[in-house]
Amino acid sequence: MQGGEALSTIAEVGLGLAGFTGILVALGRSRASFSRPEVLRLLLLLVSSLGAVFLALIPFALHESGVGNAACWRLSSALLAAFTSTSLAYIGYQIQRHRAEFGELFSRTVFVVVSTGSVAIVILQLWNVVGLGAPPRSGPYIFGLLWLLFIGSLQFARILFVRGPGV
Repeated sequence: MQGGEALSTIAEVGLGLAGFTGILVALGRSRASFSRPEVLRLLLLLVSSLGAVFLALIPFALHESGVGNAACWRLSSALLAAFTSTSLAYIGYQIQRHRAEFGELFSRTVFVVVSTGSVAIVILQLWNVVGLGAPPRSGPYIFGLLWLLFIGSLQFARILFVRGPGV
C-alpha cells in the first residue's frame, strides 16, 4: 500500500504522545487540581494524537478489505476532514466560550495558527476526495495526519511550559 510505512510511523508517534500524556497526568497532580485550561489542553492533545493513531490505521483496514487505492484515499481523506472539522471545532468553541476565564493561558496566536491550519487541512482533504486534476493520493492524507501530530505536540509543550497564576 502506498504510504504504508509513513502511516505506521505516524500511528506510533501518536500513540507515544498519548502515552506521555498519560504519564504526565498520572505523575502530575490529582484530577481535582487540573484547571479548566489544562483539561482542555489535555483533551486537545489526546483527541489529536489518538485521532492520528486511528486515522493512520484506517487505510490499512480499507486496503485489507479489498477497497481500491483511489477509493481508499478518497474515503480516508473524507474521514480525516470530518474528524478534523468536528473535533477541533468543538474544542475551539470551548476555548472561545471560556476565553475570559483562561486569560493569557490560551494564546490568540496559537489559536489562529491551529484554526487556520486545520481549515487548510480540511480543504486539502476535500480536494483529495474530489480528486480535482489528479487521482486521490496518500500525500495529502499524510500531511493531514502530520498536522494532527503537530497540534498534539504543540499542546504537550504548552502543558509542560505555559503556566498561569495558580496553575
